[in-house]
Amino acid sequence: MENTIKRVDIKYRSHTCHIRDRSSGISIGIALMSVFCGTRPIYTEKHCLTRKELSRWWGPKDTTDFKKLMKVLEKIVSIFPCDQIGFYFHQMFMKTTRIRTVLNHPVFKKCDSLGVIRGKVTTKEMNSILDAYWVRSEVDMFNESFYIKMEDDIPEDELFNGITRLNSNRLSFPTYFLMANTTKIHRKRQIIFIYYDEKKLKLSAWSPEDIWKDINGRDICRQIELDALKDAEKRNELKKKLEENDDEEIKKEIRELDEKLLELEVRGKFSIIES
Repeated sequence: MENTIKRVDIKYRSHTCHIRDRSSGISIGIALMSVFCGTRPIYTEKHCLTRKELSRWWGPKDTTDFKKLMKVLEKIVSIFPCDQIGFYFHQMFMKTTRIRTVLNHPVFKKCDSLGVIRGKVTTKEMNSILDAYWVRSEVDMFNESFYIKMEDDIPEDELFNGITRLNSNRLSFPTYFLMANTTKIHRKRQIIFIYYDEKKLKLSAWSPEDIWKDINGRDICRQIELDALKDAEKRNELKKKLEENDDEEIKKEIRELDEKLLELEVRGKFSIIES
């Protein structure tokens, strides 16, 4: 980890700290109880910490530059406790680090915001992120927002492959809603709201306690979308049971859910798409 940069300035309960690892291209900045991480080397050569100086924080399992940098971050966060943490990817500078590697690290399990600022993510990569880090995640990975620069054309079937979604045209632009797996008991934000704007795929997480309105005062996320996705998940579970057990009672429950979902789709001006 050559030429790692660190600058610390403690004054009136505010502080800043910057670290950079040239090999992976990751930069870390801490200021005013927040952590901002990214993969763009924006800090100067001033106040370098050498590999030898940083090695006292590393353990025997810290075998890669990313692991070593994360060990430094963990140490700094323990010194400067932070209320918020965010990671901003600049893919053009990512030499040895991958988005999935970062998202799998415990430090980033509860990021308040994530984003890809430079560089593009393919539709297939985004599908993996949605499935693993939203639908099936044990924790709320995206507490506030996640902006990703995508390919110019986004095939919906590829983006949401294997994921049940709710398509809505109720607002002035096409939107999608995904629900977290209800078996994940630690999840607080149950809906992720997705739309495409300015060549970016924009995601925001929502819970029934949140009140979101657009510029016209309309609710962006509503209980009806959550109820419909829950019923769709229940219907999928019943269909799986029916494959194992051809039971008339199960068929009846599926028919009732079909009718209920059709009514919700008409009333809520959306459609449920299963793939």
